[in-house]
Amino acid sequence: MIKIAIIELASHFEVARAYAKMALANGYSVLMVVNESNHSQLKNLFDVEDMIEWMVGPDHVMGNFLSAHNSAIDQCNLVICCTPEQKNGAVILKEWLATSYLVVHDVNNYFDVVKNINTSGGIRQYLRIAKYFFTGYFLKRQKALQTFDGVIVPSIHMKSYADAKKVVKPIVTLPFLYNEHPPVIHNHDRTNIVIPGSVNQRSRNYDLVYEVMCRMNADGFDCPVNLILLGQCKGQKAQEIRQKFLSMQFHWLELTTFEESVPQSAYDKLMLEADFYLLPLQRQWQYGIVNEIGGTTCLSGNIGDMVRYGMPVLLPKEYQLQDLLMPLVTHYDNEVSHAAKVWSEFIKNKTYNQVKQSAVAPINAMNAWLAKQMSILTNQ
Repeated sequence: MIKIAIIELASHFEVARAYAKMALANGYSVLMVVNESNHSQLKNLFDVEDMIEWMVGPDHVMGNFLSAHNSAIDQCNLVICCTPEQKNGAVILKEWLATSYLVVHDVNNYFDVVKNINTSGGIRQYLRIAKYFFTGYFLKRQKALQTFDGVIVPSIHMKSYADAKKVVKPIVTLPFLYNEHPPVIHNHDRTNIVIPGSVNQRSRNYDLVYEVMCRMNADGFDCPVNLILLGQCKGQKAQEIRQKFLSMQFHWLELTTFEESVPQSAYDKLMLEADFYLLPLQRQWQYGIVNEIGGTTCLSGNIGDMVRYGMPVLLPKEYQLQDLLMPLVTHYDNEVSHAAKVWSEFIKNKTYNQVKQSAVAPINAMNAWLAKQMSILTNQ
């Protein structure tokens, strides 16, 4: 039987979960190499009969944890390392012999750093830039990369972009997406709209959401809506966004926000109970000190949420996704009047329910394609 090791010692437990689900769907057994935090998030997401073996290390004091288990990892046909960093900031260096691929989440941070450094922000940003280079952040990542046999990127657009950079390592596409819940049509008194993720203008355009909601109200929109900002409002800027949203005293709108981190069980429940997700993802955003392009050099975890829950989404049309995902997506322009028209009609006509009704077959096809991609990878 083919056995796959999945390593995640940082915080991307959702990536490890998706790859594990794909492997199990192919009939493979899985060795999950995770820290304690990830284990607590993942352990209840699999069935008792699933062929999973756990190798759990401490969160921050990893020491020689991986080195001590090289022999177990070498029993696997394929190793997928979901994140190069450990939770304590050290990088993972491949010391075992089994064929291993490193998942690259942010292409520019690996393959085109200098041209994409964000120099805006004055002296504070220049100090950040100096710190990144002084601490050897990028050199450490390159050192980790060189020890692996190849690179996994989560979208075909990221592969095309990386290929153009003439990366020496083999690059394969394996999205960390996997559907676990069939689409469910709800009968809510109010349309439940979820914007998932911590409240952060850097990655999501909350200003546009506010402006569009105000335009919808001015245009006479009156369908009952519960808008859920499903993530912690942490820090001054997040609180400013929250207060701005609370100022929308429209008779048709209820707002749900969270001051503290949302427990995973509560988060999953609200995600499942949504009628659709609103994903106002920024086209370009800064990861570390480097600019990344959404859908082109990086892929938002919200796309993983969309697929995992089989949920219709409203998404800016400039955000690139492969055709396989399009049955769940309705696009809008990042222009207030156009977005207001699209959003209003999507809610009034309950288009999200029509999307759910027609999405089952495409979702099954997508899961089958993902499992096939993993099968191809194990045979390389």
